[in-house]
This record gives sequence, C-alpha cells and structure tokens, in this order.
Amino acid sequence: MDSTTDRRDALRQLAGGALALVAATACAPAATSSTVPSGPSPAGFDMSWLQRINKRRRTVFDTNDVSGGAGLAFVAAYLQGAQQAYGDPDASTVLVHRHTSVPIVMGDEMWRRLGLGESLKLKDPTTGEVAMRNPFIGYKAGDKFTMTGAESGLDVLMKNGTIIVACNRALTGYAGMLANKEKISRDEAMKQVKANLVPGVYLVPNGVFGVCAAQEAGCGYITVR
Repeated sequence: MDSTTDRRDALRQLAGGALALVAATACAPAATSSTVPSGPSPAGFDMSWLQRINKRRRTVFDTNDVSGGAGLAFVAAYLQGAQQAYGDPDASTVLVHRHTSVPIVMGDEMWRRLGLGESLKLKDPTTGEVAMRNPFIGYKAGDKFTMTGAESGLDVLMKNGTIIVACNRALTGYAGMLANKEKISRDEAMKQVKANLVPGVYLVPNGVFGVCAAQEAGCGYITVR
C-alpha cells in the first residue's frame, strides 16, 4: 500500500472516530453582544459569520496546510461524535483556512489555472490522475481516490452549517502566483481569485485574526496537525 493510500485511510478513520482530541474544548462560553460586531467592516470584509456562531457548543478549527483535507476530517469527526453522544449536536463549527491550506477554498478554475493538483501532489477523486479541479468538493459515489468521502467534503460541511473562513493575506499570495503565471496585473488576479472562491466562504483580513475572532465569539480552539 502506498503512502497516499495510507494517508487517505488514516483520514477516513479520523473522520469516523478521532474524538478525544476535541472533547476538552468543544464547549465554550457564550459570546456577549459586545464581542460580535453588528456594523459593516471598515475594509469591506463580511463579518456576518460571527452572528452564525450561536449554538450551545462552539468550536473553531485552525488549519494552516492542505494536509490531505485533515481540517475537514477533524470537523466531520467532531460533528459525528456530537451526534452520537448528544443526538442533536447543537454545535456551531468554524473552520479557518490560513497559510497554505487556502487552496481548499478555491474553485475548480483556480485549481486548473494554478496547477495546484501538480504542486500539491493531489489526485482527482474519480480518475486518480493529477487533480485539475478542487478534490475536496463535489464527491460522487464511487470516487475511489477521494480524500474526504461522502461526509467531510468542504461543500458538504458547509451545507450542514459549518462556517468556512479563509485568510485574505494568504489568498493574496496565490493571486500573485496567478499574476506572474498569466502576465496579468495583481489587482486583476486578486479579483479573479476572489470571484472563484467556493460559494459561501468568508474572507477575513488574515487567518490569525479569524481564529481569534471566533474565540471572542465563544469558540473553543482546536489546531489541526
């Protein structure tokens, strides 16, 4: 069995049952009205995601590398465990993508144009060839090369209520890569990269801020390693 298969199997096991890691911080104090902003962001960031952190159990997951989708697996594992333990998880989960994990929130077009499958050495979930699309969304039954399975894809977690936050600073770096590769201005590249985010992703000024903002809104903290 090769290392890729080993890692994929390990992540599936994580999604199914690695719950002890999150148990200590799954519950957090409720946010006060003073910690959740109600007005517009001075720099134009949509901070309305903080209003969605409103369940009894609140956890922010901090991931800074693609790591085969480990951050997605951590969130899925917690939600599955909460379902089994409590029935209704009654949980707000926030997954912050920062640093080199930002490709997970990019749409298929950017994966193709930036050659992310090749640089990250990731396979297409269906064909097993170099990924020319985001392999963390759009799971289909029979995808034998999937790293997420049916329950921990980015789009599936979002549909089930997980709040996905991404670092604008890291995204700017990828826009610079696009500008250099396609000989376009950095402003135009940033515009195109932002337009190709997976729908529903929230941008924050930087990932460290995003993690801290979620904690200020009452979230316990988990780092993905």
